[in-house]
Amino acid sequence: MTRVAGAHRERFLPYRYARKGVVLLVTSCMLDGKTAVEQDVRGAAQYLSSEEKKVGVLGFCFGGALAISRAVHVPELSAAVCFYGIPPENRADPRHVRVPLLAHFAENDDWCTPERVDALEAKLEDGDVRAELHRYEGASH
Repeated sequence: MTRVAGAHRERFLPYRYARKGVVLLVTSCMLDGKTAVEQDVRGAAQYLSSEEKKVGVLGFCFGGALAISRAVHVPELSAAVCFYGIPPENRADPRHVRVPLLAHFAENDDWCTPERVDALEAKLEDGDVRAELHRYEGASH
């Protein structure tokens, strides 16, 4: 964890392969709550929330799916931000997102297609989740 200079904020960046001696930003995971990175997110959220700090999670691509998944499974979070990611519903049902969610999606995306984003939005609405989705016309993943 590092303190952001002058902002009185802390950030925690889990690295998917850090335990294997390779440092990479999170790009993929199984999204089942059992992977090391998911356990690290929960541990960091527990630590920071124990100090009465609000904790959010943000991710891109598979990390975006991780952000939504953690918004379902980590009660210590206060917010989640997703860029281009939707977890498999058997890993995290979007109707059960517990925190405000901000999500961004490209119109031209082979993985998070407009149809999948529409389905995600419908499930969030069905679960009465406080969510704001942005779609970027003409943009690619």
